[in-house]
Amino acid sequence: MSSNRSRLYSALQVGLPFLLFLSLAGNGIFEFFGGDDVMNLFTYLSQPMTHWILGAIEFWSSAWYRPLGGIVHLALFHLFGFHALPFKIFLFVALCFNLILYFRVVRTLSGSSQIASWALLFCSYHAVLDGLYLDFGTIYDVLGYSCY
Repeated sequence: MSSNRSRLYSALQVGLPFLLFLSLAGNGIFEFFGGDDVMNLFTYLSQPMTHWILGAIEFWSSAWYRPLGGIVHLALFHLFGFHALPFKIFLFVALCFNLILYFRVVRTLSGSSQIASWALLFCSYHAVLDGLYLDFGTIYDVLGYSCY
């Protein structure tokens, strides 16, 4: 196979799972905030940003309520106000970042980009996890996956 064809094939192997993910879950970007999102935002607004940054530094302590989520909520709120779209875009960027991480880990463990592509295809979307795509309250789980 020529070099250009090989690169195109590799790009399709990795790109198709992302297209599948966005085609099946992408409409979640246009959902509004849920009740938990408003409650979480209120909780985070009750303390200054420095409080949550300190909580992220002392991650082993239970004195803070999900400080990384607090930093994300406050940063997005101060940049964009009470508009759900930027929050949802951030969530989907984080989900796509997690797919990239997953692909790299599987490729490293298996030694094969093709196996990693198939694994990525199988894990890119699951209908039962619709809450993950529709609710910004799952940002804690998404960021936890990224950090793990």
